[in-house]
Amino acid sequence: MASQAPRQYNFLLTGILQADRPRFKRTIQDLGGVVLEDVNEDHEEWKAKVTHLVANGKNPPRTAKLVAAKDVGAMIVHKSFLIESAEQGHFVDETPHLI
Repeated sequence: MASQAPRQYNFLLTGILQADRPRFKRTIQDLGGVVLEDVNEDHEEWKAKVTHLVANGKNPPRTAKLVAAKDVGAMIVHKSFLIESAEQGHFVDETPHLI
């Protein structure tokens, strides 16, 4: 029986306060995820990779990141996803955190 490759987690952050960004980026990296940076410079590259968009509120503004994430079928989650994942020590089920 072939083993499955580990699930990839590639994140964009939108609407996250500057003061909170380092903590969330560290959480993502500590749990094995990747924070996609410089999205304005290589739009197509990050668009092809993004799996999750983390937003600050339940009704995020319609930004380029939000539109692109929706276009590629990325999961759009509330920042509570990262908070709970940090508490659990692994990425948790996205369902309760979906926006």
